Amino acid sequence: GIVRPESDIYALGVCLYELLTGQLPFSGTAGAMLRNKTNKTYPLASRIAPDLPGGLDALVARLLEPDPDRRLKSLSAFRDALDSLI
Repeated sequence: GIVRPESDIYALGVCLYELLTGQLPFSGTAGAMLRNKTNKTYPLASRIAPDLPGGLDALVARLLEPDPDRRLKSLSAFRDALDSLI
């Protein structure tokens, strides 16, 4: 794909997911990982760590959105979304 700021937002989503759960959102062979990324198939963070604040799964989903045009657009948008959960 094309590298753009939303690529970093996606990477932030992967790092946040791993920080919250202790595991990567996507696993398996390269083909399986690509399919899971494209289909947004990963365990919800709240299933792995049930004590997470409500709304965090939705925020992670916005960060891991496969379509860059539908992801959060900036770190300040991420911060604002995160602040609204606390």
